[in-house]
Amino acid sequence: MRRRRIYDGRYKSRKGDVIMRRLGKKLRYESTVEEDFLRVMDVSREVVDVTRAETVEYFSPDGKARTYTTDFTVRLASGRVLSIECKPRELLPELLLEEPAMWQVRGVRLDQLGRPLNVVTEADLPKIWLRHARLFGPFHDSSPHPGIREYIRQVLWERGGRPLSELLTLIRGVHDVDGALINATLYGMVARHELVADVAVKPPNCVIDLPGKLVDYVPPPLGVPLSVALDQAAKGELDPEPVATIDGISPGEGRFLDTERGQRSLHLFSLYSNPRVPLDAGLVEKLTTGVGISRRTLFRFRQTLLEAGAPNVTFSDLVPLLAEERTRPTRQVAVEVEVIMERLVQTQWLVRPDVLGRARHIADLHRAVKQACREAGLAPPAYNTVGDFVERVRLRDPVEAALRRDGVEASQKLEARQGKLEVNLYGQLIAIDCTKCDVFTTAEGIRVELVQNGRGKNQRKSGGVRGHVVTVVEGATSQVLWSEVFLGAITAERVLRVTRGVILRLRAHLEEAGVVMMPQARGLPSMVRLDAGKEFDNGPVRRALAFLGIELLPRKKWNRHNGGLEERTIQTLIHLHHMLPGTSMNNVANRGEYDGQKRAVFTIAELNALHQLNTERHNALPAPRQFRTRHEQAQHLLDTGLSVWRPLEGKQLEYVLHRMHPREMRVCRGEGIEMHGLIYTARALDPLIEREAEVEVFYNRDDISVAHAAHPDVKGMIRIEARLPEWLDAPLSLAEWKVRKKQIAEAHEAALNSVKLPQQLAAEIFERRQLREAEHRARPRPPREAVVKSPAKSKSGGTSRIKAAPASKVTRKEED
Repeated sequence: MRRRRIYDGRYKSRKGDVIMRRLGKKLRYESTVEEDFLRVMDVSREVVDVTRAETVEYFSPDGKARTYTTDFTVRLASGRVLSIECKPRELLPELLLEEPAMWQVRGVRLDQLGRPLNVVTEADLPKIWLRHARLFGPFHDSSPHPGIREYIRQVLWERGGRPLSELLTLIRGVHDVDGALINATLYGMVARHELVADVAVKPPNCVIDLPGKLVDYVPPPLGVPLSVALDQAAKGELDPEPVATIDGISPGEGRFLDTERGQRSLHLFSLYSNPRVPLDAGLVEKLTTGVGISRRTLFRFRQTLLEAGAPNVTFSDLVPLLAEERTRPTRQVAVEVEVIMERLVQTQWLVRPDVLGRARHIADLHRAVKQACREAGLAPPAYNTVGDFVERVRLRDPVEAALRRDGVEASQKLEARQGKLEVNLYGQLIAIDCTKCDVFTTAEGIRVELVQNGRGKNQRKSGGVRGHVVTVVEGATSQVLWSEVFLGAITAERVLRVTRGVILRLRAHLEEAGVVMMPQARGLPSMVRLDAGKEFDNGPVRRALAFLGIELLPRKKWNRHNGGLEERTIQTLIHLHHMLPGTSMNNVANRGEYDGQKRAVFTIAELNALHQLNTERHNALPAPRQFRTRHEQAQHLLDTGLSVWRPLEGKQLEYVLHRMHPREMRVCRGEGIEMHGLIYTARALDPLIEREAEVEVFYNRDDISVAHAAHPDVKGMIRIEARLPEWLDAPLSLAEWKVRKKQIAEAHEAALNSVKLPQQLAAEIFERRQLREAEHRARPRPPREAVVKSPAKSKSGGTSRIKAAPASKVTRKEED
């Protein structure tokens, strides 16, 4: 039975998995509230265990047997066991007041089982708690540095509690080690409760101290009992939209003040707050130049002042009007036309594919709308007007629209990618994306052109070879950590190689290209948003991320190229290719006659070098609404301690160095393991060869002369070496070996063509025999003697021989 969906278009929520490092498990969450609750529980020392709740049977007030499943079961150190129901606060009154008697029966049943029910909303999970959980939680299982650990204890014992940023400065002044190791030691001590952080202040200004001294431990928020929530819902005390104001400013208005537009508005209000003062040419020039705004923005600000009742207003009175979301004006159509479009969208667009008359594209729907308007004597709307109207209808409830048009699976995929994730830590999220390109090889070089998705635009040009650009973007700073152009399709090996390069901070390709500003990222991030398209098989990538303890975050939306951070970044980088000779966009005026394939001048190495320089240029520019450049913002987060890049431990480092490659399952038989047309041998394989055991083989495409095999019965990795021909030396890449194998095959083919086939040799043998037989038949034979038997036996009892006369001398009379 499908569970009723409660997260409609009003409330967007995510789904996924949370890695709880302190509890050593991975739990599934079905909403953003559940995700935040699990992260807070993972850093709370009073929580012993958290599990998904089991189904409970109970009897409803009408006597029917029913079942109920809460979200989680929490076991505390005191021995108490709680059942937790996580719901968004704006939907909680509706859920509780819909069936209050049923909720009371459920609560009583759970009380009888010794698991009282508590209700948790986002109001019970402060953002400061979440920031502490996201900053300190990932380092619970990190190994501390002994010297740094003792120094931290000594400093806090002698000087008392210190702010996080100040404590990091003291450690860096004494210990000259990797910054990730310092963070892992300090943050790991907080996560393991060896130190206490003041949760009332957000990092990096929070005070860190030894337990039992200046900072008191605050128990985790576990919500309110169900009876209290029912009473609050009945009295109307549960505000569907709780607004926590600071000096009369709502959170939305506060976010507006944090933006660049809000700061400019505050600056402009300090210079011009009386709309009765005329805006002459001199004043307009002074304000636009001093604040950095356009003339249109200035006059629009003056109109806002008049609407607010200036000059007798304060800036706080003006903020609600300035913080309003401004949308693009829509096309004005008649009310009757809107009714027709609404009816046809509901009957022809938001229907299943098996429904007769379903519109496959906007063009089909526009054709139906135009016909209905003409029959009603109305002016038909334009194509874009119908498309914009369909988008507005979809945005009312995207999940419901996907359910009605594409089915349950599509709606569930979309439902899991809703909601907004607050990313403010360096290394909290990296996004991996790849974009298709058409790469043409000529005598002069190659060319790269972005392929637009659409009708007739995704055709491969004649003579083209499919290529891709893979880009890794950091979420908090929008800094590009890696971007590379590949010839051919994107494979799991290439994505693993890019991810491995980011983790190990490999910089050889950047130094060869002449890059000076290197990305600072190094280590393991907390989450990865992986491309969900069909460009590459991400199964091996998912397994590698799971082994390294990295959470996999789905895309925010289900539809392709939704304008996310990674899509915008990769489009910006590839757009610079259009200026190169050899692209169809090099000359817009004559692009119909421009032949990019003949005018290509770059090789793949030169194009990659130029791409790396473009990436450096991108990182040297500030992100939208930021004063610092992307590189400076990343360094600022590292200096202030707002970084969650985790250092590699022993097993993780061994995995990244040797096993973070494509794997294949092979059987040990004969002399060893056969792979890529080579035989891999090792002494440790002898007992496995006797059993013909199946092993897991990891290899590096850059050097296939050496590989590593793993088997449950063998401790550690088995190093296996390939038997290379005597004319080949290690290291040997897979690409070079494929070329060599092709050369060997061509040499064998040429040798085979130079000799006769076994069938030809057999045919020659038969032909020789036939010739001998023909020659034997053609030889003249000697005359034969006739033997005549006498009628009466002679004394000797023998026969007499009569010499036969020649046949030509025999007469007819003798014949008679």
